[in-house]
Amino acid sequence: MGRTYGNDESASDFLALSDRTTFHPTTIIPITIFNPLRADWDSSWREDPSLPPFKEQVEWELEMQERADVVVFYFGPHTDAPITLLELGLCAPRKSAIVACHPDYKKRGNVLILCKKYGHVVVDDDGKLCDAVYRNFDER
Repeated sequence: MGRTYGNDESASDFLALSDRTTFHPTTIIPITIFNPLRADWDSSWREDPSLPPFKEQVEWELEMQERADVVVFYFGPHTDAPITLLELGLCAPRKSAIVACHPDYKKRGNVLILCKKYGHVVVDDDGKLCDAVYRNFDER
């Protein structure tokens, strides 16, 4: 499963990142990050609920998104990011979200419309994403 940074007593953010962007706000603000990226992930695993590691990963991600105070998304320019897009759709109506959506992301229009509807912050890159997370933390 993914990794948790920080401790359970701090605010928590779930990272839904379409690629391995650099994101390390725990060095400045006291938050817990639930990061779904895992070093032991095997891309040959079938996306099948009967496959235990796949099922455990998906269930862990859903649980951590539920626990998170804020869900942080990054849509990069070189991927379709269908799972990240799905997670945004699940999160947007009921959770606080901060979204970075690169101008070249193929589904940027969908992301912008959804975020506008639910009042979520959208920035263009991962550098601005960190700033948005810091601002959100200051407002809590």
